[in-house]
Amino acid sequence: RINVPPLHAMGLDATGVRLGFLDSGFRWRDVATLRTRHILSEYDYVFHDSVTANQAEDDPGQDNHGTSTFSTAMGYEPDSLIGPAYNASVYLAKTEDIRSERNIEEDNYAAALEDMEAAGVDVTTSSIGYFTFDSGQHSYTYADMNGHTSIVARAVERAAKLGVLVVTAMGNNGADTIYSRMITPADADSIISVGALSPDNSLKDFSARGPTSDGRMKPEICAPGVSVWVQQVTGEFKQESGTSFATPLTSSACCLIKQAHPEATAQQIRRAVMLTGDNARHPDTALGWGRLNAYAAAL
Repeated sequence: RINVPPLHAMGLDATGVRLGFLDSGFRWRDVATLRTRHILSEYDYVFHDSVTANQAEDDPGQDNHGTSTFSTAMGYEPDSLIGPAYNASVYLAKTEDIRSERNIEEDNYAAALEDMEAAGVDVTTSSIGYFTFDSGQHSYTYADMNGHTSIVARAVERAAKLGVLVVTAMGNNGADTIYSRMITPADADSIISVGALSPDNSLKDFSARGPTSDGRMKPEICAPGVSVWVQQVTGEFKQESGTSFATPLTSSACCLIKQAHPEATAQQIRRAVMLTGDNARHPDTALGWGRLNAYAAAL
């Protein structure tokens, strides 16, 4: 549906492209489709060590989400699951702590992004975001969704200026009657924020909407976000839904484009992705530039 198979048929598999994941943790050694992937580095920004899988202090479900999104982008088991960028080189960052929602998680995200940029990462992907925090923490309002206020928005805009292609989820509150807009850092400029499509390629109701509070169109692109196949930490193959899964499909497709055009800048790839979306003639605040077409973007 996002037209990746022609790129695979051309021999593109993201070899040589560096992809950074920012999420809740990764139990990749225990998952068949992930244990043979090319992991260059992993770091836990919550406990400050090199273990991104669950540890004793973690919530039991801590590494479920990150493992599933990782498998969406890069899982590799023929006839079961093949992610678009299955041969990319990977940096894993555990930045999210699901035991609470605290402002320090934004600091973790910014630190991970800084380290990834310094290491030469080409593309980053994050299926996490922020808006409302726990009592006693600073929460955001829609007025703050201007790309310049939140810690993570400022971090990804800085990374974009330094040449990183940042891909992030719009969020799953589109059907909320109180707040249906994007979460941060999806509000940032010069990145790719991703919405979720239903199986009929219409926008799924939970997919968050734009525009940003300063009037910029969001999302940039959409990808399948309902019944997306993943491999869980248990080893089970399962279908999951959310902009969380549309995002790794998009970021991993961007890795194939980068392999096809190693000279291309992050902003050139972003522009190609947007201009070849199926809603590019009439972009709007629901679908953005429409459904991703990886092959057309590569051309």
